[in-house]
Amino acid sequence: ADADGRFGTAQLVLNSFGSAAAAGGWASDTQYTRLVADLNGDGRADIVGFGAAGTYVSLNTGSGFGAVFLAVDSYGTSSAAGGWTNNDRFPRLLADTNGDGLADIIGFGNAGVYVSPALYDF
Repeated sequence: ADADGRFGTAQLVLNSFGSAAAAGGWASDTQYTRLVADLNGDGRADIVGFGAAGTYVSLNTGSGFGAVFLAVDSYGTSSAAGGWTNNDRFPRLLADTNGDGLADIIGFGNAGVYVSPALYDF
């Protein structure tokens, strides 16, 4: 935003995490939640998506976003990835839980609260 609180024109910066099949088919935010947070300590918002096979990430490069990769095979909608099928029932959030300055995953599942700390080694 500029000093007047306005934003520039929207630009497509990544052909993934979109609702169209060609962009990954992330058609329901309730099922396939997408969030942004700094995962690697560079001060830039990275993209995190909770998909079928687990948690996917695209790191902000400063001039766009890098290739999407599976960061952990947990917190996904498939039974193999934990069966986190609905973000209303099983919310997954990002916050720094250990004070290292990096966003960790916090998931609220059937048994209680799960935490996966960021292991920046991308």
